[in-house]
Amino acid sequence: MKDYDNLDDLLKKSLSSKDIPSIGVNVDLKIKINNQIEESKGISIWWLPMVVSTIMTGMGYTFLKVFLLPGVIQNVLILLSALSLIFSIVMTVVGMKYFELRKGARVNI
Repeated sequence: MKDYDNLDDLLKKSLSSKDIPSIGVNVDLKIKINNQIEESKGISIWWLPMVVSTIMTGMGYTFLKVFLLPGVIQNVLILLSALSLIFSIVMTVVGMKYFELRKGARVNI
């Protein structure tokens, strides 16, 4: 019995032949599908770093507006907090697009 690496190869093998696929291929396919179902269970938390960063930046902004006297230092610190917010959102989007953040950031239940 040949050892197949991924689910696509197993599906192609089982669907490509005109006659009934071997029992080994069917068993491998069932095992891979069950493993994939088990891996997909859980709660995706890909959005959590961005939300926490947004909340922390908002709290910092509020603190700066309330407790610092208006001036150059307050404006510079507010600009830095806004840049931090923008970069956290950009990093989350980059993580989702290029590094499969949605699949990797998962809590199993």
